[in-house]
Amino acid sequence: AKAHYLMLGPLKDRDAVFIWGAGMNGKRLSKYLLPLYCPLAAFLDVDTQKIGKTYQTIPILSFESLTEIWGKYTRPVLLSAVGTHDKRTQIRDYLAKAGLTEGKDWWAVA
Repeated sequence: AKAHYLMLGPLKDRDAVFIWGAGMNGKRLSKYLLPLYCPLAAFLDVDTQKIGKTYQTIPILSFESLTEIWGKYTRPVLLSAVGTHDKRTQIRDYLAKAGLTEGKDWWAVA
């Protein structure tokens, strides 16, 4: 249900979706978004063991690459799929410093 409503709301008419978190939450979410034709461009992560790999043919990139690739799209959006409270706070701070607005450019979904 979450993926369905994300596609009708925050993800509607987006040309790229980034999921921050290539762990269990992010992978599970992608599994439900992809059949709905979600334009999933990449996963972002901090884990060097995951960066450079793919999941379901979607690249897993370093979170630092976000600022570089964000501008390649006209209507990108980011979903934060990290469930740990302190990590969510760090992600929120990082995205704010990058000039992204919660509820417009990105949503926490875990």
